[in-house]
Amino acid sequence: MNFTERNAGTQRKDLILPKNRIDPALLYLGISALEQIRKTEEYLYQKSLIQFQRDITNIINGSNLNANVDAEQELIKRANNLSLVPSEPSIGTGALLQVNLGPTKSNADNDATVTTSIEKIQKISRRFDGDDTLQNIIHWIGAHGSIIPSKIESREWCIVDLNKFPIEPIGVNINMGRTLQFIGCWPSGRLEIRPSTKEWREELG
Repeated sequence: MNFTERNAGTQRKDLILPKNRIDPALLYLGISALEQIRKTEEYLYQKSLIQFQRDITNIINGSNLNANVDAEQELIKRANNLSLVPSEPSIGTGALLQVNLGPTKSNADNDATVTTSIEKIQKISRRFDGDDTLQNIIHWIGAHGSIIPSKIESREWCIVDLNKFPIEPIGVNINMGRTLQFIGCWPSGRLEIRPSTKEWREELG
């Protein structure tokens, strides 16, 4: 593309394209290549991941993501979700479940679909009985962000099982009433919330 280096010999090095070195044909090919990249599923997913990161950070900070829901209303919504969660089993009993609100760096390294991670990650964990259901888990997650359950149920976001390989989303709608034992989260479980890929958004179930 005939770029030249500016600020050579310094810590900050920039690439510039002087007017006298512009090749129209080469420039057109470069722009065309960039436009094609912007249409790829990988590019679109990474773009959605950036927005997802912003949303999760705002949720962790107490936002509902809805301009019509203020902080006090959001607290009430979270409390309502928490009221639907079964009591936590005593220490030494039940299954320990951990949920990452967003992809962590280590998990991103192990998954080709995720190349960035949330700077301010929140991990939540508690114990559940083996006969507690995925619906109970969704309510518990909703107690940390009331908008999250609807994002998951609409398949805009998804929950993946980190204990499975390859990592894959859990079909929330068809598994909502099924127990932790049934979905493989017993005697422990590691789940993570992520933006959905195009394939998962369009898949039924």
